[in-house]
Parts: sequence; structure tokens; C-alpha cells
Amino acid sequence: MWKVLLLAAVLGAMTVANGADAAIPSQGLTVKEFVHRTYIHGVPYAEASRFGPGDVPVLLDLLASPGEEPYLSHIVVTLAATGDDRAVAPLLKLVEIGGPGKLTPAQYRARTAAVMSLGYVVNRSKNPEALNYLTEGLKTGAWEQRKLAWASPFQESRTELERQLIAMSIMGLALSGEPSARDALLAFQKDSGQIPEFAPWFKRPCAPTSGSAAWG
Repeated sequence: MWKVLLLAAVLGAMTVANGADAAIPSQGLTVKEFVHRTYIHGVPYAEASRFGPGDVPVLLDLLASPGEEPYLSHIVVTLAATGDDRAVAPLLKLVEIGGPGKLTPAQYRARTAAVMSLGYVVNRSKNPEALNYLTEGLKTGAWEQRKLAWASPFQESRTELERQLIAMSIMGLALSGEPSARDALLAFQKDSGQIPEFAPWFKRPCAPTSGSAAWG
């Protein structure tokens, strides 16, 4: 079961990265109106990235509001897509904050999306804290050491959850476009035999999954 969920999450991340629903215009929408829309194929990055530093305070307020839970993953992706360094600490806090035990599906989607979306911040601002968090997230035992005090509504064990978070770290590094991220992914590719389920991902050389994240 966890392999199916892992694949679904990765495909969902790739959908966001590739700007699905990008034909939906954000012109004229406030950032709150934008994150409250329904996106069948994920938040369109091309549209989300049109918001900038002036929208960050609104997004941070929305992120902290319990009433915004249905839109939490949209808020996370849009906040990261601004590329603003102020997004990093709140996103890390969201991932690592304790409770409430087993998450709701909306909370889970937002927390896993937060890991992947750190790559958007790195891509636009080269934020070292976000890049290091993603790179460390590939290491065996890293997520166990972070002692996340919440449980997934989907994965049946901590090991399955940790593998899911490794998957999101891979996606985040791919989105970042950073040379050091490429090196980290190539090293993980070389060592992925220790986690056989990841080996098929690396049958081809690592490449970015978004047109906005390109390695030179």
C-alpha cells in the first residue's frame, strides 16, 4: 500500500511542479482568492509564482489560521512559490510541529507539500537553510532523528512515512535547480540500493521536474 501512496504523492508533486491548470489566470485575483480556488491537478506554479513579497504577510496569516485547513496545501505551495526567505521558517515549523496525533488528510497533504515546496524557495532565493533541510532529508535515519510527533492518516508505519518524506525531499531538490542538489541526488542514486524501492526512480540521469528549475 505504501508504494501506491508514494507513487501518488510523487506524481502529485510533479503535477504541481509542471504547472498543471496553468491556463487558469491569476490576474485580478488576490492571493487569498487564488489559494481558495479548486485545482483538480494541483496548484499551478506558473500562476502561484506571480505573487511576491507583498503577498507573504497575507499567506503567513492564512497559514496560521485553523479555518484555512481545507486550503492549507494551496497556501503552502503559493507561499513557497513567492521565493521569499520568510517562507522557510514557517514551512519548517509546519512540518515539525507536534500533534495533533494522526493528521487529517488535508493536514498531511500540507505538511508533505511543505517539504517538497522548499525546493521552490531554493530555486528563487538559493536559501541555504531550505537546501540543507532537503539534502539532509535524503539521509538514512534523518527523519527519525527529526522526531516528528505526528502520524500519517495513510501510512501504517513510521518507516513508510519516512520513505514518503524522503520522496518529497527528492522532489524538492529536483525543483531547486541547485548544483549541490544535483550532486546530492546523484549520490542518493548511487546509494539507493540501501532503499531498493527508490532505485527505479534513477534509471535515467537526474533532471529537474520543472521548467523553472534547470541545472546548467
